[in-house]
Amino acid sequence: MEYKIAHLFYLKNCRKTKSNLTPIYQRITINGKRLEHAIQREIDVSEWSKIAGRMKGKTAFAKNLNAYLDTLRNRIYDIERGDHFRRRKCHISSFQK
Repeated sequence: MEYKIAHLFYLKNCRKTKSNLTPIYQRITINGKRLEHAIQREIDVSEWSKIAGRMKGKTAFAKNLNAYLDTLRNRIYDIERGDHFRRRKCHISSFQK
């Protein structure tokens, strides 16, 4: 049951909105197979930290968005742990809605 799982939050600059905001995407990779989807949140590019994969700042909006990103990250871990405890091989279809 060896597998490698990785996740990433990133901005997709080619999909800017009319108000010049950029959507945030989540990528989950398991053994080289990718699943990408928008998380239905948008921010200004200057407020995003590429290194941390989070929004910069300590405003209420930044704290709420970062808490939401943490919630999504924890869901990934929960699904991964559930598959591990059920002795199932972790597969990309486990993460699809």
